[in-house]
Amino acid sequence: MDIRKYMAASLVVLSSGAWAEIDDGCRDVLTYSARNYSVETADIGVALKIYDQYCENDQARSGVNFNAGLEAVIKSVPVKFNLGFGSAEERTKHFCKTFDSDYKKSESYYRSVSSVVNETTNSWLACKSLAGQGVLFRPRIAQTLIVIEVARTNASPASVQGITYDTNLLSCSVPDSDTSKKRVNADANTTKALTDSYWPITCIRKPQSQKRETVYPKVDISIGTTKGAFMLPVDADAVYPYQWSSDLQRQMKTNSEAISVLSSRTAEASSIQVYQCPKGTAPGFVSNGDWGYYGCQGQITTSDKCESIAYPHRQTQDCKSIGSLRLYK
Repeated sequence: MDIRKYMAASLVVLSSGAWAEIDDGCRDVLTYSARNYSVETADIGVALKIYDQYCENDQARSGVNFNAGLEAVIKSVPVKFNLGFGSAEERTKHFCKTFDSDYKKSESYYRSVSSVVNETTNSWLACKSLAGQGVLFRPRIAQTLIVIEVARTNASPASVQGITYDTNLLSCSVPDSDTSKKRVNADANTTKALTDSYWPITCIRKPQSQKRETVYPKVDISIGTTKGAFMLPVDADAVYPYQWSSDLQRQMKTNSEAISVLSSRTAEASSIQVYQCPKGTAPGFVSNGDWGYYGCQGQITTSDKCESIAYPHRQTQDCKSIGSLRLYK
């Protein structure tokens, strides 16, 4: 399953400067944190996470608060699930109805696919909820370097209130001030009043040696804000003698997902028996008649019999089974 196109939408309120254009940094949570998986896998995880949290069968859950946080979330549902138009409430109800029908047809497939990116979709959901409250995160994850930019997107005051992570696995720093190029260590005591300009948190992964490989274990980075907390999961990686493990895993995941989809389609396929009919009439056919029709011409057909007519005389012959066709949805 190759990486496919998908929509990216943002509902942040623009102010000035860096916010001259719409920006959906939360989509980058899926792009980078789930980088070992295809985009379609991440999209399924997102849709199922929203369905579980905001829908009850084909209806919106009772008591759902259709606020700006939910509006940011629901308008980022992958476009293939067809949200329709209107308010956040109308879109949510339309999504619940549309997704529920598709989900019930392939529940096991949706659950198996979404389970592999569960942490990432939790992170995405938190990111979208915070974006709706005016705090936007934009992560970038390379093999050894992690950069998380954070900014305020509306006039409501917001600040970072601590950055926590495993110091055995990461070394994180932030700018000493808005004007200084000097950086200081980031920790649980780090605070920063956010503006409409991105404030960068930079982390370097610390290598761990295991036999012949250089290993970078899985690690989580948690950033507290006055609007709520955001946690970014960073998948494990390793350098083998010739290739990064994430590259190998991504290739294997692509193959595995393609096989899974093919297996699912094969299981749902229907079968039609195919026959080959004889050519010409059989002995005993009376060919004199008012009009004629010769339906046995050696054709391949889905009918197990063919008929020849010299009205009023008729002759029916059996067609031989030669196999079957499988029809895929």
